[in-house]
Amino acid sequence: AVVSVQGLSPSFVCRWVKARKRFHFIRNDLAESDPTGKVQINEYATQMDAYLCVSRTAYDSLVANFPRVKEQAFVLYNLLDASSMRRLAGHNGDPYASYSGLLKVVTVCRLQDRSKGLLRMLSVHRRLRDEGVDYHWFVVGDGLDRERLEHAVAASGMGDRFHLMGLQANPYPYYRFADVAATLSYYEGLCGTVNEAKVLGKPLIATRFSGIEEQIGGLQGGLIVENDEDSIHEGMKRILTDDALRASLTNTNLSPAILDDAS
Repeated sequence: AVVSVQGLSPSFVCRWVKARKRFHFIRNDLAESDPTGKVQINEYATQMDAYLCVSRTAYDSLVANFPRVKEQAFVLYNLLDASSMRRLAGHNGDPYASYSGLLKVVTVCRLQDRSKGLLRMLSVHRRLRDEGVDYHWFVVGDGLDRERLEHAVAASGMGDRFHLMGLQANPYPYYRFADVAATLSYYEGLCGTVNEAKVLGKPLIATRFSGIEEQIGGLQGGLIVENDEDSIHEGMKRILTDDALRASLTNTNLSPAILDDAS
């Protein structure tokens, strides 16, 4: 029996599910994503067989906050199906065919501002446009905050360059034909969209969240910026205006640990 979503209480699995083994996935840095202690580690530690941490950062946070579960904690990276990603990226043609002439940034995420920083992205976009950086930003995904984001885009007057593409069954062509991939969340576990962008060879900019150093390092795999609006603004401006930087980041470099685990 598995508690697969970190924010769920383990009480149901521990009290009502008859199972030989019980596992709890830890998907984020607890200091960032669980300040009120909803994950309930101490309360159910004796009834759990293992804590499966999706990144080394998540593991370190768990053990630092709950030393008693160290012997039960393991790092378990998500599996990658790189060949399938590349195959699907070749389907359906260029989704940006009608937006030629300018650089294209893509963000693939759930439309939830609390974790993904959607309104912050829009604010950064408005600042860059005011400074004369002209490009298109495409957000692929859906979620509870879609209507809120739609209203914010309309109110900002940025709708001609900031596009909400909705949920896509096959998001990979959106990576393939973009110039830059941006993952600018407040927090993550081990972010799947970072892996997708690098598998497809896209220059990547990401905020400093849980697990990002395990996925890309320095300028070998992507540009990591501090997790605040000013740092994102400076990083976005740099990656959009520096052709040489984008060229240097156009590769499939991922951490050997991630790739070795996937193999």
